[in-house]
Amino acid sequence: AAPGLRADLVTALLRSPAKPIRRQLGPAPNLVPRLLEAPELAEQPILEGVAAAVTRITGVRVTAADWELTRVPLHLLPRYRVIDENGTVLGEGRDLAVLQRAHAPDRAAMLARAADDITVTGATTWTFGTIPATVQRVVAGVPVTAYPALMDRGDSVDLGVLPDADAATPTHLRGVRRLVALAVPNPAPRGYSGLDMTARLILGRYPQGGAQAVLDDCRDACIDFLLSGPPVRDEAAFSAAVRRITLELPRRYAAALAQLVAALGLAWEAERAAEALRSPVVAESVADIRSELDRLVGPGPATRYGAEQLPDLRRYLQALVWRVTKLPDDPAADRRRLELARAAEQHMAQAVPGWPVADPMAAGEPQRTARRMVDEYRVSLFAQHIRTAVPVSERRIEKFVAAFRP
Repeated sequence: AAPGLRADLVTALLRSPAKPIRRQLGPAPNLVPRLLEAPELAEQPILEGVAAAVTRITGVRVTAADWELTRVPLHLLPRYRVIDENGTVLGEGRDLAVLQRAHAPDRAAMLARAADDITVTGATTWTFGTIPATVQRVVAGVPVTAYPALMDRGDSVDLGVLPDADAATPTHLRGVRRLVALAVPNPAPRGYSGLDMTARLILGRYPQGGAQAVLDDCRDACIDFLLSGPPVRDEAAFSAAVRRITLELPRRYAAALAQLVAALGLAWEAERAAEALRSPVVAESVADIRSELDRLVGPGPATRYGAEQLPDLRRYLQALVWRVTKLPDDPAADRRRLELARAAEQHMAQAVPGWPVADPMAAGEPQRTARRMVDEYRVSLFAQHIRTAVPVSERRIEKFVAAFRP
């Protein structure tokens, strides 16, 4: 900028911050000559340079964000230009934020270009070599870090990349699970043939896909359990997992399926009992019971709770059956207990980051512990005769929540 314009801009900037900063800086003309000679103006963009120079000279901490540019005459503001790697001007203007939003790199396209040498689609066995935890590329002059993950496509898997590790980790686990399921003998037909007619009717009534959905969910939960440990990222680890799971899956599956059938049977019992309760006096409690049923036995109950926790799921539903059976005897007592349960859930939601978690595979230990504490607390409130798996009380929940508060 011409010397005169630069002096005018510096003067206008010194007059633009909020009053507390302006009062600390003093009269703007007194600073301008020193600022115009400051080396920061030659080393940094004008807005950042003036802020850095003011901070050094006066001791008053100022950043470029402190300049209220709406108070600066438009003709004094810098004009920015966006240029691509070929030197073509893509846009220009005085509002840098607007230009940045309008010409921000397409993240999806950049990720796709970063992964074009590792992407695989439609794989039904391990054909990926070693899958790195991260890949780093420079795309259109911009450094890009991407996180490779196997992606479950139902009857095959794809290898692609995701923008962050939090999304990539559960996605990759599901992809490995699918690839293992394709590689090992399916235990579902034998497990189903061993069920009696009552159990088959229970599975057939499952509203989220019937018997096949339950059988597949149980298999996936067992594979998740048997895959516990470091993520599988190379062919040797995958082959070892397949050999081990082939041997262990049938026994694990039979036990898990028995627990899941028993849990679903209890769910239908609770549902029938709730349908019979039509009095407005119990309406709030019945609505909560239905909500709990939807949560506990909604899509994929085995994979959501985990094969090793299916006995717990069964207990939670036993407690729900007891609650709905006793509800007509004392609706007021049920509402009092419901208030305590809701208060505990609200405390967890306010204190534990990311709770409740929609995807259990993405949950960390705090989220899993919070979920279990709330479930066990409900058992202790509504069905005191059923033992909880862990000690739980209002005081213990408050102590757990306090650890997350500053």
